[in-house]
Amino acid sequence: MDPEIRTVSNFGQASICMVVQISQLPRAILAVETYEGVKARYRS
Repeated sequence: MDPEIRTVSNFGQASICMVVQISQLPRAILAVETYEGVKARYRS
């Protein structure tokens, strides 16, 4: 395998990982907001 091709495929995998992490971010934020909302509801 050419080093160049290997670098490109590694870069491709890294960018896919980044996209996956970014797409998970709203879900994580939503989960935190929901958790905070539930805490606030029980406190009142």
